[in-house]
Amino acid sequence: MKIFNKKLMQPFLVLELVLFCLLIFLVIRFADLYTRKKVDSLTQTAQEFFCKADEEVMNIIRSYEKDLTAMIMHLIREVEIPRSEDNIPVDFEKLRTIAETYLDQLEYYFPEYNFHLISPSGIVYATDLSNDRGSNTKSTEQLWERVKQLINTQRNFVEIIVTDPLTGRRKLYVLSVLKNGYIFAISFSINNEIYNAHLKWLADLKGYFVKDVKIYFADNLIWESSTGTIQKPVNIFEKLYVRIQKKQFDLRMGDTYNLVIYLNFFPLLFVLLLGLIMTLTPVIVLKFASSNFQKTVDKDFQTLKNTVQEFFDNLCVTENQDVSIKEVADVIDTLVKASQKVSATLASEIINTATQQLQVAYNEIEASYKKVVELNKDLKKSFFDFAIILGEVIEGFEDVTGQHVKRVVNLVSKIVAKMDLDEEYKEEIINYSALHDVGKIFIDRNILLKPSRLTPEEWEEMKKHTIYAERILFHKKFKVALNIAKYHHENYDGSGYPEGLKGEEIPLEARIVKLADVYDALISERPYKKPSSKEEAIKIITEGDGRTKPEHFDPTLLAIFKQIINEID
Repeated sequence: MKIFNKKLMQPFLVLELVLFCLLIFLVIRFADLYTRKKVDSLTQTAQEFFCKADEEVMNIIRSYEKDLTAMIMHLIREVEIPRSEDNIPVDFEKLRTIAETYLDQLEYYFPEYNFHLISPSGIVYATDLSNDRGSNTKSTEQLWERVKQLINTQRNFVEIIVTDPLTGRRKLYVLSVLKNGYIFAISFSINNEIYNAHLKWLADLKGYFVKDVKIYFADNLIWESSTGTIQKPVNIFEKLYVRIQKKQFDLRMGDTYNLVIYLNFFPLLFVLLLGLIMTLTPVIVLKFASSNFQKTVDKDFQTLKNTVQEFFDNLCVTENQDVSIKEVADVIDTLVKASQKVSATLASEIINTATQQLQVAYNEIEASYKKVVELNKDLKKSFFDFAIILGEVIEGFEDVTGQHVKRVVNLVSKIVAKMDLDEEYKEEIINYSALHDVGKIFIDRNILLKPSRLTPEEWEEMKKHTIYAERILFHKKFKVALNIAKYHHENYDGSGYPEGLKGEEIPLEARIVKLADVYDALISERPYKKPSSKEEAIKIITEGDGRTKPEHFDPTLLAIFKQIINEID
């Protein structure tokens, strides 16, 4: 009788492999579709935000049109109409003094401005911006289209927003035509905060897998959703989950911008691999756990088969057979006794009785195999071992060394040993304490591996690892593990996170792991701090240091901690 049939299991393993390959294909397909859709959406949104910002600037100009008209007319009166491009009678300091009296209320929107005199041929022959002197504005078709509009409409001035090709900064040009065809222009540098106020909403539209968005004009970085360099995938494995996409978009005045988007699908791939491991682990454990028992069953059944054949052939059975299974031994003993009664009982009665006893014995043997259920204990242990291994994998993901997970598990076991709790509950607390930081796999590695202290924004993101744990430990059988991962940063006085729970509101298992985690964090070295000694760490926990306070811990657990101080390595 086969407990673990290889021929039956092989199709199952092949099916799992096929399903895994199919899932990999679907993940890649999903990544491609998601990337194209997200790139198109973000590009269209960025274009709309630029247009809204331009419209906001134009509305500002329209609201101050009377003041600007008065300023331009005043400035033109101060500009002597040149006879030639060699004659440049322009006092720019005087012009700036005049302009400042009109532009006080517009200083926030236009922090810098410059003056330009442009000849009918399009050459900038006089300006207070040295880089522009001698440049040919004919190359900017939109600028000259607006000049023609000014001449045709007989307005005092026209305005146009274009991008400075040298700096990538948006500029507003206010143009006015002098009597001899020369053009007087003022270029205002628009405050970047006007565009950032619109573009910042792109960060909220990124979606879960978009890690960074950057906008360039030529080689100039205009805006980014987060600081840092976008790095291309360096190996085949990274190419499975990393996507870097670029797309251009044009504004109404012909300026072309480049949108660069960095997408990372590693969490999706990681969860997929984790699911495969958790699916295969019970099969592998069951195979190895049942292999020795299978040998015993095969041996005893062969002995029983030989004994039954011997009984039917000779109506006698060899005594003292070497068997391990009690039910098989009982059957053989029955056959021995039956063979001894052959001389005093009719053969038919003996055979009939033996047959009935054999049937009962077979039924008992068949029932005994239900004891295989006990192998579930081995499976449960394998899950606990897997939790420890996964905890160490997460620890490696954070690039932390020093056996932090094992030390936390060890200290938790010493604490629960002093508590009057159900043994199975104790076992879950000890083993699942290894998963207290499982949510960190969803935190950006640039934050996890940062060698210095985190910024307030990065710290807020780091704190979310407690909530992210629900993405993995959502099953009801992982209730204890989820309570540990989600609430081990709650403080007994209610000053912790993520929910600010207080006292008995915090699950007991989370209060226990918090104490062990804080102690090990104090004695562990980090890039931004030196390790504390055992004595210093105990003093900080029991007396406080300003940042860590005794009020953060369950008083009952703190009393147990003081009892086991001498047992702590």
